[in-house]
Amino acid sequence: MIMLGFIVNPMAGNGKGNDIWRIIERSLRGSGAVYQMRKTSGMGEAQKLAVELIQKEGVTKIIAVGGDGTVHEVLNGVQQSGRACLFGVIPAGSGNDYAKGHGIAVEPVMALEQILREEKKKIIDLLRINGRVAVNVVGAGFDAQVAKTTNEASY
Repeated sequence: MIMLGFIVNPMAGNGKGNDIWRIIERSLRGSGAVYQMRKTSGMGEAQKLAVELIQKEGVTKIIAVGGDGTVHEVLNGVQQSGRACLFGVIPAGSGNDYAKGHGIAVEPVMALEQILREEKKKIIDLLRINGRVAVNVVGAGFDAQVAKTTNEASY
């Protein structure tokens, strides 16, 4: 039996993560799926929660509900767990570059259906850097400053 694990970043997309989770949860209840859910409360927590869900709860498919940062942390948790686990994402961030690059539906219920049916299932490459993995983009210097400035902007 597939045990689903959801890691929800409620602050993704300026608070959109929580709203998207409510939509997903209604669909899950209607489907009879077996799942566990954890919400993050701060940076770096999604990785720890992923390890916990995989190692302690026996999750075999983990789904990040958030943006690119959540994707990054959850996949690092999958790697840290040392166990095989399928990965999915329901986009809830402001950019969602990973989801866009992999053809994942923007609409939450459609993304969930893609994950449950394994429509977009594929093997992805991981880039290992200083003990961490990256799946989307790696940057240093100017692009990091642009991201920092953007994230701190008041608009």
